[in-house]
Amino acid sequence: MGPLYHGDATSFLFEIQPQIRIYSATGHTQNYAYLNCQQVSLPNGLGIGGYENIWPFFLNEEYGQGITLANISSFEKCHLSGSDHFVIKNVEVWRVGEKPREPLQDEEVPRRCYLQNLQDPEAKAILEMTGKRMHSEAYREPAPLLDENTLIAKPKRQ
Repeated sequence: MGPLYHGDATSFLFEIQPQIRIYSATGHTQNYAYLNCQQVSLPNGLGIGGYENIWPFFLNEEYGQGITLANISSFEKCHLSGSDHFVIKNVEVWRVGEKPREPLQDEEVPRRCYLQNLQDPEAKAILEMTGKRMHSEAYREPAPLLDENTLIAKPKRQ
C-alpha cells in the first residue's frame, strides 16, 4: 500500500487528558490523515496533519512508539504528548457506522459486505485510508413494494 492522505477541513485532533480539547483544521494544508506501510522512502504508519517526519501525531508502523510535535500548521496549535516522542501504553479503537444487529438464536448470520455502509462518510474515509478506493457510488435497486406472489386484480371494463 502506498502513501495516502485523506480528510478535509472538517477533520480535527483531540485530547482527553489533562482536559478535553479539540484542535480544528486550519486549512493551511491538505495533509489531514495519512496512512502508509511497507515503503522505503516515506514514513510508515498512521499520521495526522503532517508530512515526512513532522507530525502533530504519528503512530509508527512497528507499533509501540510515536511522534507528536508542537504547532504544526495543519491544525490549531497543540502538543498532544508534551514531548516529541512517546511510547504507546494503550490503543483504543472506535467503530464507525451503525451498531451491528445481534442475530436471533438459530438464525444464520448473513455475510455483510463493507459496501453496505457507504452512505456513512466516516466509514468511506476509513475504507479509503485502508486502501479500498471508491470507484463509484453503490447503487442498489429499491425493495419491491409487493412480493412476487401478490396478485393484482385488474379493474373490470364496462
